[in-house]
Amino acid sequence: ERETEIRRMLGERGSMSFDEIMMASLTRSDIIASFVALLEMVKNQSVYMSAEENGDIYFEMKTSDGGADG
Repeated sequence: ERETEIRRMLGERGSMSFDEIMMASLTRSDIIASFVALLEMVKNQSVYMSAEENGDIYFEMKTSDGGADG
């Protein structure tokens, strides 16, 4: 359920920071579900994850051809 919502948000916005995804979570349970969903998505290689020099982490959906959207 939360993974579907994160996929929708990433599809609409292209990429999002970890903080943006967590701020979209309303409760402690949502935050935990979001974190677990992101871990699963990275494990399944359905999203790219990158880290900026300042420590910000960004997520971006992969396209069907294996590349990143946009």
